[in-house]
Amino acid sequence: MARGTRFKVLGVKQLAENMRQMTDVQSMPAARAAIDAMGRKLLERVKKNTSRRDYTLSQLQAMGHPYARRHGSIQVHPTEPNVVHSQSGRLSKSVAGRSGTKLGKPTYFVGFLNKPPPYVNYVLHGTKVMLPRDPIVMSASEPETRKKMYRSAIRAFNKQMRALKLMK
Repeated sequence: MARGTRFKVLGVKQLAENMRQMTDVQSMPAARAAIDAMGRKLLERVKKNTSRRDYTLSQLQAMGHPYARRHGSIQVHPTEPNVVHSQSGRLSKSVAGRSGTKLGKPTYFVGFLNKPPPYVNYVLHGTKVMLPRDPIVMSASEPETRKKMYRSAIRAFNKQMRALKLMK
């Protein structure tokens, strides 16, 4: 997930106890369901954060280019530095999620996968005049997003376990 961020997991003791009671074969569908649920919640938030339309380019210009490096920090939406204002919608449309497996463990990747526009690297890494914003990492770091991700994971895990009749 986010580099250097610790996540407070809600209900983790119950989740860990349920997982300890299973074999690897039994736990894979439940783990897959939990990881996919978390990934979908993150994807939902990233799409929202890359499609803000509250300011036009001319309004941002009139505000003195709030994403300019000369300010030292982002001057608009101070509590949401990961927000990317949408003009064409191409950046948000390129955000996608993919379910996969790595080293036998379920994974979910969120990224700019669907024909990302050429300016995606300018947004992610900044330019000599614009500050960078990484809406994926920053969205995953939001406490409310983390809470929703973990709640959805626990619900999906428990639903899968009930379907397998391994949990009441």
